[in-house]
Amino acid sequence: MKKIFITSVALFSLLMANSVFAQDAEGKPGVLAIHAQKVQAIVESINPADRMVTLKRQDGATMTARIDDRAGNLDSVKVGDMVEFKILNSLVIAVGDKNAATPGNLTAENVQFSTVGGKPAKFTVKTVVSEVTVTKINYKKRLMTIKDSSGESKELKISEDVKRFNEIKKGDKIVIKYTEALAITVAKPS
Repeated sequence: MKKIFITSVALFSLLMANSVFAQDAEGKPGVLAIHAQKVQAIVESINPADRMVTLKRQDGATMTARIDDRAGNLDSVKVGDMVEFKILNSLVIAVGDKNAATPGNLTAENVQFSTVGGKPAKFTVKTVVSEVTVTKINYKKRLMTIKDSSGESKELKISEDVKRFNEIKKGDKIVIKYTEALAITVAKPS
């Protein structure tokens, strides 16, 4: 639970400063942020016994990672193969009425690996939903204190970019829904 709250607070702080500020059907403030990224790397080396693969990105940076035991077909990966990472992140932050029923906190994850015979691939979608309550607001200093369901509190500095900050009230519930989708595929170089 603590990990979910800390992750949600970090995402909330980061994206409140860089997001489109929207509103829901009732006119309450909210945030929607979407970020898509594609990264490609070339396989530099493979150690099948330890399941370690070293990749080199297009910018020259290298990284070495252990491949999950559930990822089959590692023997089909060769030095020079192209590994592509497609990442999609979305964040929805909605301010609700203090008396509204909300979902609480939850995490769901779906992971799929490639089938036998093909190149390794991994597809994963993870969603974290966390609910916090606004316990204190200082509009002049643009500070807001939030508390999660376990009682942990965090004070946040709200960016000047958030135009409707003055509409958030003490006692409002904020629901944060963060989704990350990741697709990793391996292909022969073109």
